[in-house]
Amino acid sequence: MTFASPDISPLLKEHPKDRDLPCPHVLKADASAGSGKTFLLACRFVQFLLSRRIPRSAPGNLVAITFTNEAAREMEDRVLRFLKEAALGVEETLDTLSRYLDMDREGIKRAALEAVEYLLGDLDALQIRTIDSFIHRLVLAAPQELGLGAQEEIEPNPWPLQAEAFDRLVFASSGNRAVYRILKNALDHSLVVRGRNSWWPLAGMLQDLKRLFDVEGTHGESFSTGRPHGSTLALARLIEKKLRSFLDLVGKEGLSLKQKAE
Repeated sequence: MTFASPDISPLLKEHPKDRDLPCPHVLKADASAGSGKTFLLACRFVQFLLSRRIPRSAPGNLVAITFTNEAAREMEDRVLRFLKEAALGVEETLDTLSRYLDMDREGIKRAALEAVEYLLGDLDALQIRTIDSFIHRLVLAAPQELGLGAQEEIEPNPWPLQAEAFDRLVFASSGNRAVYRILKNALDHSLVVRGRNSWWPLAGMLQDLKRLFDVEGTHGESFSTGRPHGSTLALARLIEKKLRSFLDLVGKEGLSLKQKAE
């Protein structure tokens, strides 16, 4: 099942009971930040984990995949909190899970307690991972089938490779006008943002790129490259011009600002 919407609440309301779920089953939740994706996926994960009607629903047969380590930790925390509160008999949690499980409250409590005891002995069985971590696990499980040698390893940190690629791009710009223009605009941006306080701006540009990659990874979307004002420097000059015009108008009207902007 795929659900794509800025508001995920309709799917929460239509969340089926375990007796109505097909198995194998795939749920993809594609919605904006703060819409309830983590709650939805954690709820579905716990539903499978506790159900007595869904076959082969042991922790090792379930996997939840997300983009970032932070999101994976949040989802794991939510799943463990569901299980803990259900095992302790927290009414609100039992109310939530009883809407999705074909069993009474005592049955939910017993199933949650069994799951907690199982995970206390083998927490690694809880498969809540990032895409990178999941693929890494697959590669480690079947290196020969994938044509990999025993000495080959996966580099978990992409930044050294990205830095090397950036260096190659800088060297290539001397013979490519299109690449040169892109780098020049990026340099203008870096100098404006950093207040022209660096004698070696490439290091600052690398840090800016790293932050952009991190933000893209967090939200799972790419930045738009459209820039209607041509460059960051041109945009900064336009903002400065508009601000000066505003201050001049304030002065002409005999008004004063309570605090000057720095």
